[in-house]
Amino acid sequence: MLQEISKITTEEQKKNEFALNQFRYSFLAGNFEQLEELLDPKGVFFKRMNKTRALAHFHKFLFSEHKIGNRLWPEFKDGYSMDEFPGEHVIEFRFMETDPFTHPDVDQFEFGSAPRKEFNELVIRIAFQFKNGKIIRLRFPKRVIKSIETFIHQN
Repeated sequence: MLQEISKITTEEQKKNEFALNQFRYSFLAGNFEQLEELLDPKGVFFKRMNKTRALAHFHKFLFSEHKIGNRLWPEFKDGYSMDEFPGEHVIEFRFMETDPFTHPDVDQFEFGSAPRKEFNELVIRIAFQFKNGKIIRLRFPKRVIKSIETFIHQN
């Protein structure tokens, strides 16, 4: 679930939550048409990229550089950034070369943990900023945490 400490309307929060879920499954499916719909045309992605360059970067990164099609099993968990933009929602995608029937504990991992060598795991963490149901910023966070509950209670 997206953070609830920001000052946005409930309706916008629902739109942003929907966009986050759509991104998650479009990313896993490699559905670049849907990803294109989710990215705001005026957004800034991965520091200085526009929407078109960001989509091309995703495609190259996933299919050329990391050959994601060879990794049979994806998993994901949600957390938050703790670096330059603390509290941004982060999805951690884990792509493995394993079979869940051979390794039934493949989904037993902690958000933020290192890649597991026994599964030849590729871990990708993406931080998000939203505005009115569109993704306006994507980046690779440097520090992440599983939960922001302690920060919410301290406020």
